[in-house]
Amino acid sequence: FIREHKDDYYSFWIFRTEVASNIFMDPDSLMHFYRTIFPIKLRNAQEGKEIMEVLYGRKIASSINIQAPDFKIMDIYGRRVELKNYRGKYVLINFWASWCVPCIAELPAIKKVSDQYFPENLIIITNTIDNDSLAFLAAINKYEMSDWIDSYNSVNLEKKFGGVTAIPQLFLIDPTGKIIYNRNFNPIDNDKLTRLNQILKEKLQ
Repeated sequence: FIREHKDDYYSFWIFRTEVASNIFMDPDSLMHFYRTIFPIKLRNAQEGKEIMEVLYGRKIASSINIQAPDFKIMDIYGRRVELKNYRGKYVLINFWASWCVPCIAELPAIKKVSDQYFPENLIIITNTIDNDSLAFLAAINKYEMSDWIDSYNSVNLEKKFGGVTAIPQLFLIDPTGKIIYNRNFNPIDNDKLTRLNQILKEKLQ
């Protein structure tokens, strides 16, 4: 239908809302389809730019050794956080929620990494997808996360990394801005995050 009605805004809307974020479809194939099917007037519209952001985020979520997307967010204290300000350090981004059992299970491993490398060599940025802000704040205190950069439901950050359709999700970005660890590529990494620890040990010791 989209291919046959590529000039119609309705087709564009369907692609934007139902297809671009589909985690079961290859992001590279979708990007190629998008660029070759829709006319440039639609692709240059604001909605078109949003589609490209979603598709690139999907590519980020399913890739490794790829440049991390720049982002600007606000932490829970209203402070502006920009990835570019941490060039020269490793940055660990953790998508989690207070109700997520696997997320909580691996927090001790992240805390251990933090004790070893934070903040001299490693910056830790967390983003919760909690809907209950009180539960989130309670978890921050309970699991001693308040020294890290914590954000609450940052849609911009989530979009940059593929919409975060499953948690826990972890990305390690090296000092040049490249993603060198992606939890999606280490599904057998247990809650002790053995592979992540190996990478940091190789790079920082």
